[in-house]
Amino acid sequence: MVVLIYFSSCVAGLLAVAFVGLAFMDPSTISDMARSIAGRSVAVTYSASRHQNMFASYLVFAGLLTACSFLMIAMKKSIMRAHAIIMADILLMMEDVKRSWRTNFRVDVITLSLFILFIMAAVVRLRYINADMTYDEADIFFMGMDPLFLSLTSLRTSLHNLPILATSASMALFGSAEWAVRLPYLIFGLALVPAVFWCGAVQFDRLTGLIAAAIATIAWPLVAYSVAARGYISGTFAFVLTLAVIPYLVRTGNRGALLTVALLSILAGFSVQSMVFGYVAAMVFLAICILGSGDGRKWRRLLTWPAMISAMTVLGLMVLMSPLLLMHGVKGLSTGDHLVGQVGIGAWDLLRGQIVQVSSEWGLDIPAPLAMMLALGLAVGLCVERTARSLCLSLLIGVSPVFVLVGQQLPPSRIWQFLLPLCAMMSGAGLVWLGRRIPVPSGARPAAAAIILVATGWVFLSVMESGNVITEFAGREPRKDTDEARAFSRELADGDYVSRQVLGNPIHRYYVYRGFLGRDLMFTDDRTYIRVCSRSKGCGRGVDSAYYFSAKFSEPPPSLLIQPGSVHETGYFLRAEQPVLKGRLVPRPTGNSIP
Repeated sequence: MVVLIYFSSCVAGLLAVAFVGLAFMDPSTISDMARSIAGRSVAVTYSASRHQNMFASYLVFAGLLTACSFLMIAMKKSIMRAHAIIMADILLMMEDVKRSWRTNFRVDVITLSLFILFIMAAVVRLRYINADMTYDEADIFFMGMDPLFLSLTSLRTSLHNLPILATSASMALFGSAEWAVRLPYLIFGLALVPAVFWCGAVQFDRLTGLIAAAIATIAWPLVAYSVAARGYISGTFAFVLTLAVIPYLVRTGNRGALLTVALLSILAGFSVQSMVFGYVAAMVFLAICILGSGDGRKWRRLLTWPAMISAMTVLGLMVLMSPLLLMHGVKGLSTGDHLVGQVGIGAWDLLRGQIVQVSSEWGLDIPAPLAMMLALGLAVGLCVERTARSLCLSLLIGVSPVFVLVGQQLPPSRIWQFLLPLCAMMSGAGLVWLGRRIPVPSGARPAAAAIILVATGWVFLSVMESGNVITEFAGREPRKDTDEARAFSRELADGDYVSRQVLGNPIHRYYVYRGFLGRDLMFTDDRTYIRVCSRSKGCGRGVDSAYYFSAKFSEPPPSLLIQPGSVHETGYFLRAEQPVLKGRLVPRPTGNSIP
């Protein structure tokens, strides 16, 4: 441990020296260094004015790292003592987790039913994992293709940090096929099913956990985002585990559990920033559990535990997002503008709009009788179960910041999918309570498990057949667009120029890129025009906005055009080998008119 402390101190000191060096380095030298890191094919601009703006940031980071370096040495004994205590608690927690695993996942009819549900979850997700790419997924795909230097410092990454890194790693290992892009989210989506079961068993009982896991198996949002390259499913997974650990933390006061809650909160926040609502809900639930514990130290814990978890979460996220903070400051973490869907609406319209969107999505492909049963179970669970009421209160308080953080705007309903597993648990608790009031012979648990499997299978078949997982997620049937993009990619050849108007849509860019893989072709990413060139020969210098097309040939299908009729882009697709196109790119005249 001593060696690790000294090593970390030296690394922090060296980084501080590096930042001081950057602060006083010539801007052109920094630009050359950035290009060498990002790759020569990536355009990196670092001007003198940019360097002047970054000067203070470099010195601030250098000062923080210097302070950390000296503090680690000065507090060496305290760090070692805290490390020993936390490691002892972590080992104790691991033993308790193993005991909980053996208890809740023991081999019986419920565990066998959970295994069948897991198989259903895998089948329904694999059914859609190779479906046509959607807009946001393709956008994350190209962000994942960027060099790590750009991915970690671009404002576009601030909303979905973990997905971009996970997509980049998956593509490096398995290629660029649809299933490879979505593989990390499939893993989280499948892991969510046993996680929901475990959380339901911890909060209520195993049968309640089985019902909640059944809902997680076939609920549209959890299926769709398990096969979509977005960070919502990993955030939901972390949130569910957080709520499973909180009762253990309150019961034992284990410091390892406290650290686990903080790490899960960091994972959720790094997945997607809208999980701030889930974090607030988790902290409220922690406070409710502390107040209801009857422990004599509850008031001290109420003040210290949420503060400690929040401090560790903020510090962890700042470390993970430090490249973004360095380049853009705190404003780089702002997400309000990205949540805008409709502006100028009142609080009641905001609430009503979210309820309508969420209810329509959560009930997709679920037959009306089953939906009514689940709604009845939710109502009963809230009435009879204290834990359900605590969870409901936590969720209500957790989502209330939407009126402050988003204001009078309509955010996308997908940010609320982390609520679905909890609502499933509360509904399951109500159904179990009702089932226990029905006079049935003892040992009827196998029959209850069979009913759950039959009901889940009913919805499973509907989800498999409907295709709503992709069409509802994309907002339309993407097949026509992707087929035309594939056909368009086959028409392109080395030396062709394509209007940005054509490949501005990430879906079209993705399938053109995929079509080029076996043809030794690639395309540049210029501001206005995109050049097709040989991958082995390279593209050289691309075309910029100082030129325009002097002729127009072979328009692609209208669905491939984002802004048809743009005055700045009179040409859409030009063949290189046609004689009339010699000297086809001419300087743009002064003014906005194009002859």
